[in-house]
Amino acid sequence: MAHPIENIMKTTMEQLKEMVDVNTIVGTPILTTGETMILPVSKVSMGFFSGGGEYGQEEKKESKSRIARSGEELSGEQDGCYPFAGASVAGMTLT
Repeated sequence: MAHPIENIMKTTMEQLKEMVDVNTIVGTPILTTGETMILPVSKVSMGFFSGGGEYGQEEKKESKSRIARSGEELSGEQDGCYPFAGASVAGMTLT
């Protein structure tokens, strides 16, 4: 089973891929008199953050993620179910 943070990262990267397009960065050429061509170019800056963590005490529920903490092994007695919280944020400026 994939760790929940993997799903957060995958979804965020897919959404960023849809937002960024070559046509957004380089515009349509403008021809002026005297055979001069102006090519509009934009500067794109992006910031990205993604994180998550386990919190609270261990809960033995099938609806929670089955994750072994560092140094622990998943077994019948200790199934490694911990509450998980995660978030992902991206920002972009186009000038």
